[in-house]
Amino acid sequence: MKVNKVLLLIAMISFCFIGANAQVKKEFEGEIVYRNFENHSKMVRRFSSGMAYNGARTVRVIMKGANMHIIDESLQMHTLLLPEQSKVILYSDCLERGMEFSFDAYVNNYMMSCSPDPRYVSGVKQENKYTMNKVSQGEFNGEICDIYKVDVEAILQAGETVHHSELWVSSKYDIYKCYWYFLNGIQAPGIVLKRTLETNGKVPIFGKMNSFVASEVQEIKERLVSDDEMSVPKNFEIKVSDSPFKVVGLMKDTKKYLKKKKMYPGDAEKDLDVTFKIEEEWEF
Repeated sequence: MKVNKVLLLIAMISFCFIGANAQVKKEFEGEIVYRNFENHSKMVRRFSSGMAYNGARTVRVIMKGANMHIIDESLQMHTLLLPEQSKVILYSDCLERGMEFSFDAYVNNYMMSCSPDPRYVSGVKQENKYTMNKVSQGEFNGEICDIYKVDVEAILQAGETVHHSELWVSSKYDIYKCYWYFLNGIQAPGIVLKRTLETNGKVPIFGKMNSFVASEVQEIKERLVSDDEMSVPKNFEIKVSDSPFKVVGLMKDTKKYLKKKKMYPGDAEKDLDVTFKIEEEWEF
């Protein structure tokens, strides 16, 4: 009798574990395609070395485990984030070459502008004032999303910058935190299906640096990602550098190539004065 009770108890415990595991969401593996509308002030475009432009942009994000591959299809530029290997690699399809940097150095300087976590920019510690609040829910492509408002104030020796963002977040999948770098460090609790990011900055001597980006998902494809998709094509030349700021040369060369071939997207010289609320129809 005692044996039967023990077996019954084991069976009940096992059932509880099975039930609990069945409810656990798995981390997303696959690809997400975003379509952006972007408007950057003249000073932002100048200092971005051609990576910022006014107009539409298509970005594909591929995720496998802790790694992420961001493909700017409009500029034919790739960013490989490989935290377990402690490196970031950027490369250009047009030039068939790229650069490799320390993971921490690169993301601290370029991909954490909206993060609540402390970071070091040019060796100087920065701590943003960060608030993120769930404000409501909304429907996007038949899916109910949680809507978040995020406000970030960043103060550096070079000046002050304020970011305002609205995120429509799907709770269907869990994500590895590497995805946050794609969101400029905003710690979203799931995949963002739709968002806006408005940035207003002021730099001594140079003046105002403002941007507005509206983005929405065009496609989400859950699939197995091969190791090859998290690596550089074999025939590409990759130069290792100890300074993430040296990526500027790669960006300038990419812009020069694209303009020469009449492949450069958008209108880098035209100033726009347009912002869209996230509920509105965007003029892509």
